[in-house]
Amino acid sequence: QPFKVFGVQPLFGDWMREYFASGGESERNDIVTFLAGAKACNANVLRLHMELWDFIEGDDIASLAILPTPFANLMYFLKIARKNGIYVLLAGNNFWHTSTIPAWFDLLSNADRWTVSEFYFASLASAILEAGHSSTILGYELISEPIISSNPAAEWYQGQFPGTDLYFIPCIARGVAAIDGPDTVRDWVTLLATAIRANDPRANVTIGNLPFVTSSFGPANVGDLLDFLSPHIYPPNLLLNPVTLAQAIGYAEDWA
Repeated sequence: QPFKVFGVQPLFGDWMREYFASGGESERNDIVTFLAGAKACNANVLRLHMELWDFIEGDDIASLAILPTPFANLMYFLKIARKNGIYVLLAGNNFWHTSTIPAWFDLLSNADRWTVSEFYFASLASAILEAGHSSTILGYELISEPIISSNPAAEWYQGQFPGTDLYFIPCIARGVAAIDGPDTVRDWVTLLATAIRANDPRANVTIGNLPFVTSSFGPANVGDLLDFLSPHIYPPNLLLNPVTLAQAIGYAEDWA
């Protein structure tokens, strides 16, 4: 039987990052083929992984600037997605490959790190609106599977995939007392969502949540600040997701 899907996401292949960095004829042909394949599977949504430091540069906060080539290549991606009837969920602001992150960024305070993300999202939303792709975007995902930590020396990047340089659990604030956790998360969401909506008034905003409904990133704390909820509830997989089917269903029931 043909396998039909509603949504897809590319994994963290270097080919996608190379496309954003260069966007030559060969790489653009890859994008056309990829999105045609997604359409052939009946997809109408695609979650696009984007890493913060693939799209901006700077030696400090004062010198932050967008990288024109990746921004232009994103607009081409959105153009081809739109032609195929595919809405794009921009999983932006991520830190998968830590080798690309400038050392000065990791020395910043929580608030200053947020300021970098605020600049990025304001620039991104403005460029998307100017290119006429506000309605191509299903939503802006503020980050994927974030946490906060009470430990002031916690690692910024956690959850390393075995045998890779990929990290999928970003810490957005550390040294946060447990009692202050919910307010800290709300402040972070409000700052970034405001930057997006100020530059793209039609924007939908979400977070790629870990499946724990009672966390500070859960619906009770941030649901009123978001346009839709996006919990990550994956099927059982012994390597990547060692949960039972009953646990996965339980997560879904909790969010519902």
